[in-house]
Amino acid sequence: MMRRLIIAAVVVGYIGAPVDAIPDFIPVAGQIDDLIVLLLGGMGMK
Repeated sequence: MMRRLIIAAVVVGYIGAPVDAIPDFIPVAGQIDDLIVLLLGGMGMK
């Protein structure tokens, strides 16, 4: 239970943060890194 909460907080924090590994203003690549984080977070919650 606690692990899922931590993973959810990290994913939401990363997506909501103004600083990403690849900035969102770069077309396609900026959104792909957010998608990868969402997918990995979802896989970690299983």
